Amino acid sequence: MRTKPHSKPLKMKINNMIVADTAPKMLCPDDFNLPYTLGGVPEEQQVILDSCFAPVSSLLEHSIKGLAAEGIPMFVGYGVLTGLAQVGIVRAGIEMRSDEMTRKWGEFIRTGDNDDTDTDDNDDKVKKLNEDAVKYKLPAIFNKASSYCGYYGGTLGFIDTGEAQDRWADPLILSQETIKQGGFKGVKLIEPYVVSPGYYNSVNPMADDYYKPTLWYVQGIPVHASRMLYFAENALPTILRPAYNFFGLSLAQKVLDAVSHFTGCRESANRLLEKYSLTVFKTDMTEILSGGMDTTLQQRIQYFVQNRSNDGCATIDKEKEDLVVMTTSLAGVTDLVRQAMEYVAAMFNEPVTKMWGLSPAGFNTGDSDLRNHYDNIESLQQKMFGEPMTRLCKLLQLNAFGEIDPAIEFKFAPLSEDDEALKITNNKTKAETNVMLMDAGVVAPEEVREQLINDPDSGFNNLEPYDPAAPSTDPLEPFDLSLDPLDSPDIERKEVTIDANFNESDHKRDADGKFTSGGGSSESGNELTKSAKELMGKEYKGYTGQKAIDKLLQEKNGHIKKRLYP
Repeated sequence: MRTKPHSKPLKMKINNMIVADTAPKMLCPDDFNLPYTLGGVPEEQQVILDSCFAPVSSLLEHSIKGLAAEGIPMFVGYGVLTGLAQVGIVRAGIEMRSDEMTRKWGEFIRTGDNDDTDTDDNDDKVKKLNEDAVKYKLPAIFNKASSYCGYYGGTLGFIDTGEAQDRWADPLILSQETIKQGGFKGVKLIEPYVVSPGYYNSVNPMADDYYKPTLWYVQGIPVHASRMLYFAENALPTILRPAYNFFGLSLAQKVLDAVSHFTGCRESANRLLEKYSLTVFKTDMTEILSGGMDTTLQQRIQYFVQNRSNDGCATIDKEKEDLVVMTTSLAGVTDLVRQAMEYVAAMFNEPVTKMWGLSPAGFNTGDSDLRNHYDNIESLQQKMFGEPMTRLCKLLQLNAFGEIDPAIEFKFAPLSEDDEALKITNNKTKAETNVMLMDAGVVAPEEVREQLINDPDSGFNNLEPYDPAAPSTDPLEPFDLSLDPLDSPDIERKEVTIDANFNESDHKRDADGKFTSGGGSSESGNELTKSAKELMGKEYKGYTGQKAIDKLLQEKNGHIKKRLYP
């Protein structure tokens, strides 16, 4: 009996024409031609431009390859940073931080270190400075400066004093001789990609100007560093400062890695969601696997899909086709995405509740996160705005008054409402403590007054220090017990008329020593009693010690029968 030989299995072969090309495109030099907006640049000029860029290109190529091989971060360039400014997550984080830093702004205040005793004049100065801050739009300028620091790592603010351009290379000294009253025009922010450092000391590390430019070139125009307000964040080691144009590490570059990982995680989760329900359609694939075209199969799948829905009907060949629906588990995907979000918030130094608007999880109420957020903002205000605001405080005083009052300074307002409530509670506790110490004789009122003046949170910084040479009507003037309060010139005296023919035996008295209704000259006695009452005035009860003295000096009339001190 002869057996039929086994047929040789077909070799799988798929036509290249039916396979989509998903390989990424490799970049070539032609992809970096001059932009079309420049028009038709002659070929010889293109060659000149390319040859001029060759040394820089070689240097950058070797540097980038070396840093990339070691995995070391490097300055990505202002072009990349400008592009990152258009990324939604990066922009949202930077703008949110800038708004927080200038949301409540602050005010100019006067501390108690000045010897000037004209309180009204000092109040007018502080009020004028606060008005000038609004006039010159300082809150908006500092908000924009914070944004530039977030995008580029720093920026410069040109101090416009109205001087000619040929004087900009000279130092600007903050004194009465150099700053004329009313000469200040404002501050103009300059993007860091249009400035270049000029002279800087790279030899003597002990000098104050070590790796600090004393001259900047703004589009080729030399400007002395003293005419610039320097804003920067995330200060870098000295050896890296020239590579970053003498500014700091931008927040955009700092969070780039975290944002990239979050974006990849989010996109992976989205792709996984698209594949959550996968339909497997089993059919005859002989023609395709043998190198044929897939036209018939594509038409079959299209016919199947157009009828497959919740209201439709899936039709298949019961002999040659089969249908299987596979679902993918999404367990843990939410946790992975949330961890990526928390990592981004951590790189921004922001709590998740503030960065993403998510509710706190578990037993966390979010109060501690907000407290850390406010502490971080206050720290950034001092690092980024401290020195520029100090210079502006002096400049505004010279512009408005022609002199600098060292007791006037700028203070940022607390961001948290809890801070204000805590300050009120602390001031109340301090006041109660001071009252107990004064009652015990440990401290004097003038010492408490001095404490209030020196305490920046007391709310009484504008009080004048105690002056021993002040008039005696000052409540803090030491009271001399040897003096009669009735001898004060402020008390109105009335003349008392006494009858010269008055005879004590002619006037009867009762057991208490009071005159009885009979006998004597009643008219003279009544006049004497009335004059004495008018002289003594109203009697004040319930006052002792310093309070009794203050009451008498306040009323300038009346009397207190009890002793001044118990």
